[in-house]
Amino acid sequence: KYIDDIQEFDRLNGIINGEKASYVESGVTKELVSRLKVFSINIIPEGSPNIVLQQLSNIVLMDDPFKKKKRNADYPSNSYFSDLHVRYSGVHNSVIGFGDFNIAGSDYAESGGPAYVVTIHVSYLDSNEFDAMSVRHFSSVDDGTPSNPSGKFQQALEKLVLHDQNFPKFFDNTSGLRGFKSLHARRHYPGLGQVKQLSMQHHIETICNFIAV
Repeated sequence: KYIDDIQEFDRLNGIINGEKASYVESGVTKELVSRLKVFSINIIPEGSPNIVLQQLSNIVLMDDPFKKKKRNADYPSNSYFSDLHVRYSGVHNSVIGFGDFNIAGSDYAESGGPAYVVTIHVSYLDSNEFDAMSVRHFSSVDDGTPSNPSGKFQQALEKLVLHDQNFPKFFDNTSGLRGFKSLHARRHYPGLGQVKQLSMQHHIETICNFIAV
């Protein structure tokens, strides 16, 4: 349950028995940190002060690094994402895990505005940057109108598939990436919601592949 009142937090904490986990959306205050000590797991923002990490146990650091643009046309071809998956275990001995809001960001919405440009976001691990994660952005041509999203998707998808053919080991071979290749082979446009889902799926699988190594 989302709680923005400390008294309501105390009330619920008092009536919920057994192991509990907390998720702190914004900064951990001095007033709040003492209350979090009773929780089995605490999910708190990446970059929380070291004094907070010292006072809590079983911490999961939550990051929101995706640099969302107001317009798809504003995305560069490549952008840095995060290296938290590489370094989280060395932040503090109380940190047991990490998470992020994927390529959607914390303000994720099912629907978006008119698609003047269609952009496909594909995450990858950069071996030249100590396996930090970055994102490639494949965009259609901006024709100044929101019409023909299917054709714009095919433009962006063509760029993705061509990149994968030229650099076959650049991206992890995930079911999300294979989904994009299948759409390209069938010349099918599933809607922008499904496009975003495949990007998010690929992102999660790429992180999981890294953890499993």
